[in-house]
Amino acid sequence: MNPEIEDILEVTLQYGPATVLTNGVILTPPRCRRLKRLTDASEYSLDFRVSLDGYDAATNDPIRGRGTFVRILEGASNLFRAGLNPVLTVTEVHAANGTVRGKQRFLRLLRELGIDKPRLKVLPIFKLGAETERTEAYARWQRLTESETPEKGWGHLQCSSSRMVTDRGVWVCPILVNYPEAKMGEALADTLRDYPLRHSACWTCHVYGVSCKT
Repeated sequence: MNPEIEDILEVTLQYGPATVLTNGVILTPPRCRRLKRLTDASEYSLDFRVSLDGYDAATNDPIRGRGTFVRILEGASNLFRAGLNPVLTVTEVHAANGTVRGKQRFLRLLRELGIDKPRLKVLPIFKLGAETERTEAYARWQRLTESETPEKGWGHLQCSSSRMVTDRGVWVCPILVNYPEAKMGEALADTLRDYPLRHSACWTCHVYGVSCKT
């Protein structure tokens, strides 16, 4: 949605690798070819994670929007045809998505697009926002405690080394953007401190190993 995203990626790739999380609906063939040129001009990698919530329109579109199933697969196909193999990112919004059979169905979808080496990432659901009404909210016990501190510390969590920068301030992580208690300040300099892992979403990240770190 950011009209300057290609310029942003071009600058980013001068400093290191980048991963783009996208719903794929505006990944047209010309845009994908431009993105491929950016990767070819950089010594760093540019990876794409295309989000999908179901393996057909009936299971995906009620969540992603009418007509998005076809458009998402078109976007993934356009990336592949341009020389960029996307990672299909699926949440367990439907219980079957994370099963062996569910994973096989998503991999088959990618193969039907001609992607001979399909890539799939399955993520757990964060019980936040509309999801609390669709299924359930976090239980009281789903929170981290000091006794659960890993022997090697919390370095596996994205928030241990990253922050989410927006035009409304800086947040501890992308999952908790717009949650007042997760806003750390107006600038990155305000975030050079520890953050208490007090939200139930922190429990999900730790227990399921959720991270966008590369």
